[in-house]
This record gives sequence, structure tokens and C-alpha cells, in this order.
Amino acid sequence: MIANIQVGIERLKDANRKIKFLEEVIFQFRNKNETMVKKISYVLMYFKTIEDEVSKLKQDKVNLLDEVALNLDERNSLLQILYCSKEERKDLYKIF
Repeated sequence: MIANIQVGIERLKDANRKIKFLEEVIFQFRNKNETMVKKISYVLMYFKTIEDEVSKLKQDKVNLLDEVALNLDERNSLLQILYCSKEERKDLYKIF
């Protein structure tokens, strides 16, 4: 009977050691998991920042293209005015 009790006590001690080991493993996994969650959160924020910057740059590109088109239109208008002025000047020289 005492032998059975001692065997039972040893089994309980062994089970307690295994439980403590498993609790430590779970604790380590939780810590690693929390660290990974923080890293993933940081990466997601970083990607969001980059995405916002890319969006801003795309809008800047559109604005610059609009500005270039406007400048080209203005240039063409000025060239047309210059051409007309030269023609008028030629006509004036013909008169005098």
C-alpha cells in the first residue's frame, strides 16, 4: 500500500514537473507572439506611411503634368503672338 502511495506521489511530482515545463514553453511562446505582433504592427504602420507617400507622389505627378501642359499651352500662345508680331513687323517694313 505504501509502495502504491509512493508511486502515486512520484507520478504527481513527474506530472507537476511536466506541467511547469509546459507552462514555461507557453510563456515563451506568448512572449514571442507578443513580440511578433508588435513587429507586424510596426511593419503595417510603415507600409501605410509608404502607401500614403506613394499616393501623394502620384497626385504631385498629376499636378506637375497639368502644370507642364499649361506651360506648353502658354508657350504655344506666346510663340503664336511672336509669329504674328514678326509678320506685322514685316508688313510694316514693306509699308515704309
